[in-house]
Amino acid sequence: MILALLLASAAAVTPPQHAASPVTQKATQNGVTVTMTVAHARPTDHDDLREGDDVAIRFEVTDAAHLPLRGAKPGAWMDSQSKNAEKRTCKERVRVYAGESVVERAELDLNAFEVVTMNDDETLSVVDPRFGYGGSRLLALVKLPSPARDWVLTADRQVWLTLPKTNQVALVDTSGWKVEKVIDVAAPDRIKLQPDEGYLWTTVADGVVVIATQEKTIAAHIATGAGAHDVAFAGNRFALVTNRDAGTVSVIDIRKLHKIADLKAGSAPVSITWSPLAQTAYVAGEDGTITAIGGEQPHVIAEMHAEKGLAAVRATPDGRLALAVNPAKNRVYVIDTARNRIVQQATIEGAPDGIFFSDQIAYIRLRDGNDVQMIALAGLGAAGHEVSVADFPAGQANLGKGSMPTPSDTIVQSVGESAVLVANPVDQAVYYYQEGMAAPMGNLSNYGKQPRAVLVVDRSLRERSPGVYETVRRIEHAGDYDVALYLDSPSMIECFAVTIARDPRISHPPEHAFKAQLTSVPSTIHSGERVSLRFRVSDGGAAATIDDATVLIFSPMWQWRTRARSLGDGNYAVEFTPPSPGPYSAYLSSERVGMPSTFFGAIVAR
Repeated sequence: MILALLLASAAAVTPPQHAASPVTQKATQNGVTVTMTVAHARPTDHDDLREGDDVAIRFEVTDAAHLPLRGAKPGAWMDSQSKNAEKRTCKERVRVYAGESVVERAELDLNAFEVVTMNDDETLSVVDPRFGYGGSRLLALVKLPSPARDWVLTADRQVWLTLPKTNQVALVDTSGWKVEKVIDVAAPDRIKLQPDEGYLWTTVADGVVVIATQEKTIAAHIATGAGAHDVAFAGNRFALVTNRDAGTVSVIDIRKLHKIADLKAGSAPVSITWSPLAQTAYVAGEDGTITAIGGEQPHVIAEMHAEKGLAAVRATPDGRLALAVNPAKNRVYVIDTARNRIVQQATIEGAPDGIFFSDQIAYIRLRDGNDVQMIALAGLGAAGHEVSVADFPAGQANLGKGSMPTPSDTIVQSVGESAVLVANPVDQAVYYYQEGMAAPMGNLSNYGKQPRAVLVVDRSLRERSPGVYETVRRIEHAGDYDVALYLDSPSMIECFAVTIARDPRISHPPEHAFKAQLTSVPSTIHSGERVSLRFRVSDGGAAATIDDATVLIFSPMWQWRTRARSLGDGNYAVEFTPPSPGPYSAYLSSERVGMPSTFFGAIVAR
């Protein structure tokens, strides 16, 4: 299909507007009209589009009847025109981009998302999962002042984290993956965003500290009660804070930032969740009590009794049900939020201690096992019916054996598909599981660090309004770019031009002319035996020293990536063992200095 489109006659494209904001261009093909707009996503002190700017890339798509084309799922990429001129036309490259080549990649994939892990040290790993599960590409390693305890992702893709060791709350800007702001907060623990994201709530020893997200300053410190805390929100009207040792839930008026009531909630309340459908909060206590809190002025409206040892409660995405887990008794309880009754329970061996959701499945993490338990949400909640449970293995080690527990999610839904990502700390990997399969389809290596929690930062094009698809991305480098757009149905491939100006306030390093050569390869290579390859890298003819020279070696069914070892004077070495006979290809590249991938012809193993 893509090849046929590539051979189709090109549609007329209006001339690009250079160095102006917004850039607007229009193209029509096969009855489909696309208007592309590239504009500043945030206020700036300049009118033109410059390197380092966050830009909104927007496609307005209409059909032959000039009606918005909904649900189109466009693919789009932004790449340097100089790259296109040297290799292929923009349209020819769309086929490469759409095939997710492991080597030839656009500078910006506008369909991409990133997987972020909270590690067992003071770092966050940012990984490109589209580089192949099992062969992931590390995009960034964020250094924090100290290890994180909990985190939350905002709608504009910023990450707030609690750092109890250094008594701080930190804000990480995901556009450049840098720590943007640090706020001093004594012993912060949990962190939550209220629905409108006006305030950020972090729990501390005696209650909560409230941070104004726009001003990035502390708005209030509210004492609630003794013990560890959890937070849920009754819309944007009330915050509900559990106080474990006091056995209460504090009700805080968000508009006034003032505590208005303390409600009794069993003994040792440890977890709270909000059902927007039932307009009710559910509180799990270690004594087995599940307390329902609702009403215009929140008050206790029902009590349910499970068994002693409850650890967590969580409402389903539609709010129709809530699930509670009891690792002490190996139980999962199902609560009907319309009737405030426990209507089902299931026995799951292995100490179930965490609840996570996709659109269709509840995932139950085991403290003493590596199998993730799955409960289909469809049909769940029918009183008297047995709960159907399936499972899949998520690695080799127990999921609850990490060195630094966190209340953050360890299982999250992937982007645009019925799949989840599961962090296994001891395995130092994040597993990718597609719903309906018997086992994970692959994993993302975490480069020797324990992934304690995982989240997904979605940067892909989304339909913000009927027929309008948009994403916000940071353009790191100046130059002339092609923006390639692909529509499957109705069929369309089109390319637009955008110029990104240099920022005169930024000093630029001298231009480089890197060249890589394969200087030594054994004349005979046998599968299963170690092979040594030698490379030389030069810059304008002189030997180049590169500390991140990376070699990718792959065959049709296998790939392996490693950092090359410097031998001095621009020479590098790498050793690998071909697993089977056949041809292998090698690529050498360096992202840090901007050296593009260099291809070296087939290396044949016998």
